[in-house]
Amino acid sequence: MLDGDTMLKRLTIWIAAILVAIVGCCVAWQVRNSRVSGSVVEQKATEVLKTVGSLELTNSWRSVNATGGLVGSPFYSIRWWREYFIEKEGDAATLEALSNELGRRHSRLDFMFLPSGDASTIMPHSASAVLAPWWQPETNGEPMYMFAQFGGGDVAVFLYGYKKTTNSLLYIHIKD
Repeated sequence: MLDGDTMLKRLTIWIAAILVAIVGCCVAWQVRNSRVSGSVVEQKATEVLKTVGSLELTNSWRSVNATGGLVGSPFYSIRWWREYFIEKEGDAATLEALSNELGRRHSRLDFMFLPSGDASTIMPHSASAVLAPWWQPETNGEPMYMFAQFGGGDVAVFLYGYKKTTNSLLYIHIKD
């Protein structure tokens, strides 16, 4: 039979091992989910745009940049979520078609659209500095051609469209 001191030492070792396992799992989960890019982001964006915004981008849009990941952490935040940043390029007619499609939608509580001339505000996206350093729609020399914001539940989507001299750019930000 073990004495009280030995039992206390074994219990302390077991508790420490369990705590180390929990922290280790959290660290592994954090590292695994902290950043995603490329096709994973594209797939998520396609899914969210379709389900939340009833919007499908045509094959005329070519992806330039796509990245995203986890914002917040179980170590320092009660709540965490994912954000995705996508930059697409198309011709001017593609942006005009998208703007026309969004402009035909009626204003609802969860949908806002600003066409050329009215669209000028860039929403602050603080996670972009960490997840997507290339994300800088506010640095475009041309004025914004269109802005759309929609969402449902905990998902929010922001679209920023710019008509360049030879093409157009579409910046997509998804907070999920």
